[in-house]
Amino acid sequence: MAGCNSRAQSAASASSTAATLDVPSDILLLEQVGRGSYGSVFSAEYVGRRAAVKAVPVESGPDGKSLCADLQREIKMLRSCDSDWIVRYYGCLQKGHTLWIAMELCDGSVADVLRLTAAPIPEEEIAVVVAAVVRGLVYLHEERRI
Repeated sequence: MAGCNSRAQSAASASSTAATLDVPSDILLLEQVGRGSYGSVFSAEYVGRRAAVKAVPVESGPDGKSLCADLQREIKMLRSCDSDWIVRYYGCLQKGHTLWIAMELCDGSVADVLRLTAAPIPEEEIAVVVAAVVRGLVYLHEERRI
């Protein structure tokens, strides 16, 4: 039951956050899954599929400068990638002073595993994660994305 209560609290948090943001009608926020210096990330429904949606205020960043150039670079790079080892870009919308970037939703992370378990991650599992990261980096280098 604790998981249900936590999920209900997350949904309520997403609803209250959505109430303060001007969310495009193509996006249904489900729960907030992260927050960073550029904005918040939500699990959401976007054009009929589950997605991670990043809500980024576009007027200025933490240093007071416009984020437009950084965001355009990120979107251009994501849009041009076609690899199983890179998060998929689904699209972006701007409404009001917020840019909504929809991407493939990756359920869970290494940080989640570390938070949920008291035991160290076995070396074999670490090797699988590192191999996937290396495959993504190889793709990005081969395609001259980085």
